Amino acid sequence: MLLTIITACSHFSGPISEYKSLPEISLTFIAEPILDSRIQVLQAGSPALPPVVLIHGLGDEGMNDWKHLIPLLAEHYHVLALDLPGFGASERKNVLYNIDNYADVVKWLMDTHNPAPYHIIGHSLGGAIAMRLAAKYPARVATMILADVAGILYRTTITEYMFRFDEDPGDSITRIFQPFTKGLNMLLRSMAGGFGDIRIQNRLQRILHDPDLRRKYLPAGSNVIAALGLVLDDFSKDLDNIDQPTLIIWSDNDNITPLRTGKLLEHKLKHSNLKIIHDGGHAPMITRPETFNHLVLTALISPPMRSAPLIPLPRISTNPEPAYCLYQDEPVTISGEYGHVTIDHCPNVTLRNLTAQQITINESTVEMDNISVGGSSWGMLVTESIVTIRRSYLSGESFGLLAEESRVQIEQSASQGFWYGAILADSVVDLTGTIISGDNALHVIDSELLATGCDLLGKTAALSTAYPATLMFSVSRLHNNLQDSYLHGPVIVTPEKIR
Repeated sequence: MLLTIITACSHFSGPISEYKSLPEISLTFIAEPILDSRIQVLQAGSPALPPVVLIHGLGDEGMNDWKHLIPLLAEHYHVLALDLPGFGASERKNVLYNIDNYADVVKWLMDTHNPAPYHIIGHSLGGAIAMRLAAKYPARVATMILADVAGILYRTTITEYMFRFDEDPGDSITRIFQPFTKGLNMLLRSMAGGFGDIRIQNRLQRILHDPDLRRKYLPAGSNVIAALGLVLDDFSKDLDNIDQPTLIIWSDNDNITPLRTGKLLEHKLKHSNLKIIHDGGHAPMITRPETFNHLVLTALISPPMRSAPLIPLPRISTNPEPAYCLYQDEPVTISGEYGHVTIDHCPNVTLRNLTAQQITINESTVEMDNISVGGSSWGMLVTESIVTIRRSYLSGESFGLLAEESRVQIEQSASQGFWYGAILADSVVDLTGTIISGDNALHVIDSELLATGCDLLGKTAALSTAYPATLMFSVSRLHNNLQDSYLHGPVIVTPEKIR
């Protein structure tokens, strides 16, 4: 398809003018056929070099978000950067700005310039577009670099962060994004019940897809349409269909997209590594350009491949000796190999690089990292405690984990039992990138559950409850002898309706 060049380098303005000295630079407006709009496209570097495409996130700066990265890339790559339709200097219209259409726009742009597979770099909204592109058109994507991706969590969880950001946007960089979330937040707040109500979800889908309703309810225009299109999407299937080497970059203080999203992506994407930037906010390519650019250039030269499993393989302790922390207020750290580990009335305990046959925790606060429990009738018992478990493997014959009246956070771990993988009773539990397996994988009794990027693998049942409960899932998966399904949103479970 022929490209229609609307205008060229006379449109360099603001930060984009810094690119004039780059080799083989051009800035043009092109008519794209997917949304029938004019988009601004920058090219830099020799077309004979390996191709890279940059996809920006929400914010009116568009491709200028990449101003610190483009000059470095242009020395070794042919760089394509665009203002997505509805952003930057590109045309703004009342059209369906959703992830599928944006992915098709970028794919069309890639096809018109180079038939070779591209390195894709996407931030926030652009990261979500990159993932859809890799899932839909895998042959067109060589590697991916994803930064602080938005839209992966179920929409209720996303909007909790968006509401908080609307009220207190924090640093000056993230204030850029406030106008783009404020209009959507106003729409959501105007609808009683919010995203948790299926009627509201259906209404929002109608608004998104109907031009007249978009004009009525989304007067702020293209930015809010794009934001709504993002939060109404579901990336569960995409995550299972992405095989490309992927570097995931996240800031530890991102107040728009939580770090747990980066951790779930690392768990779900088969060939991925997560790198965390300190104090980078939501836009580390702007706030921490040296660190960000170093990570990007290194990943392009040596594509990331996972060298070891995120969840450690089970280890069995051969040492029957016990370990204790009893009624101690001072910090305690326990490592090594033991039989039974008992933590009782200790407010500051760290278990690290530990192998045990059983662990009992009562009225304590415990941080765990790289723990393996197994080889006994049950694995870990937690009562009236606050526990964080990372990169660990819990197993036992009766259950891997039993939590009673506790607050438990588990990341990138596994809990396995012959009868029950995990039992949650009167507890508040937050799971990220965790596998739970057993004859009955997860049994819930009067507990709150938020599971993100998790796999429930049961023989008789993957998910059951003693009382009716509504449990919240994001991009998770359930498997038992009768079904294999995705869980993305609130799931109602009753004793009569196990899954």
